[in-house]
Amino acid sequence: MAKQNKANIIYWIVGIVILVLALSQLPLDPLFTIIAPEEEVFEEPGEKIYEYYDEGDKGEIGFYYGAKVGNVFEVGAVGPNENFNITSLEVQLKRQGYPGTIYVEILKSGTKEIPYGEVLSSGSINGNYLDETNFELKEIEMTPYTLNAGEKYVFLLYATGGDVLNSAQTRIYNRNLYSGGSAVTFSEAGWDSPDYFTVLFKINGIGPV
Repeated sequence: MAKQNKANIIYWIVGIVILVLALSQLPLDPLFTIIAPEEEVFEEPGEKIYEYYDEGDKGEIGFYYGAKVGNVFEVGAVGPNENFNITSLEVQLKRQGYPGTIYVEILKSGTKEIPYGEVLSSGSINGNYLDETNFELKEIEMTPYTLNAGEKYVFLLYATGGDVLNSAQTRIYNRNLYSGGSAVTFSEAGWDSPDYFTVLFKINGIGPV
């Protein structure tokens, strides 16, 4: 009797082992599969062109310490209409003589598109190393500032060189086809917003913010 019980136990053990081995070869039931939750990925916004005018390159205009030139631009006029942090401004430049440091400043646009208030963002490059014959596209790094969707601003170019013989030139298009605003100049006669040319420019930034 004891031998019979012992044999039955052995049979049971062998059967359980066989069953376990058989089950281990089967795919898991999807109902019992544990799925780890996907890790949420947050992508950092990249730099892109936010506002620009680059149609044609048929003219040029000079600037120096007493003669500033620039253009009004509206966030969203031709680029994404969203708040963004400005990173750089691109313009085409060459030099005559030694203009010294070239500055670019961004201010708010006011009545008749004339700039007003404090400087919101600024940047500079050494104008003495520009080519004297051919225009070069220069990207000028700007100090951080958030530009708001739908608002108008002005960028201004000027140099520390004090006369026409020591000045810089930038590319313009001899018509005003940019929908975001007009050109802006400053001289001994004061501020003006001529409607017969547009400064070629690109404004880069990171957004939306």
